Amino acid sequence: MEKRILSGLLSTFSFFLLFISVFGSEMFYGNYSVRMPPYSGSSEIQYFFKGDSIILSMSSNVAFNTVKFTNYAAIDTLLMNPAYIISNYNMLGKKSRGEIYFDGNEVRMLSIKNGKTTEERRKGTYQMNDWLILPYFLSYVKDSIYKCSTLHGDLLLKKSAKGDTVIWQDDSLKMIVEFADGRFIYEKAGKITLKRKK
Repeated sequence: MEKRILSGLLSTFSFFLLFISVFGSEMFYGNYSVRMPPYSGSSEIQYFFKGDSIILSMSSNVAFNTVKFTNYAAIDTLLMNPAYIISNYNMLGKKSRGEIYFDGNEVRMLSIKNGKTTEERRKGTYQMNDWLILPYFLSYVKDSIYKCSTLHGDLLLKKSAKGDTVIWQDDSLKMIVEFADGRFIYEKAGKITLKRKK
């Protein structure tokens, strides 16, 4: 009896997490203009589910479609932690692949190019994150401060609101994430900018 009750509670909890994950993902779905100096182009963000993970898919074309890349970022919806990011690149016909695996405040990175694989590990002060999935996590944060570590260092983001617009940014303004009317509309991560198309 107790096992059945516990099983029911876990099923209900899993459904609730799935529901909020779908809701959270919908706010990112759409088309964006992207700028990665010296390139500029467009990106499309979609999502799908795989087990207990939600996969955010970002397909981008820049430099007049001569540079293409697709990122698949997995987020564990039960633990609400980043799981991995798989990136496939095609630059003027030359293909390569990058993989990032998250484990708390550590990441393991694999670079696959010309049939050779190199591995690197990095450790941060806080939970590791990445600009590709950072907005997803920020959409759930209720506090006014969010701390995380990235491949480029630690981040301390502060939230401000004006009307229906919510802005997260660090003091250096190297990282800025904006939401409007409950939708993700803009991100600046170093020199990279992503802006929702109307």
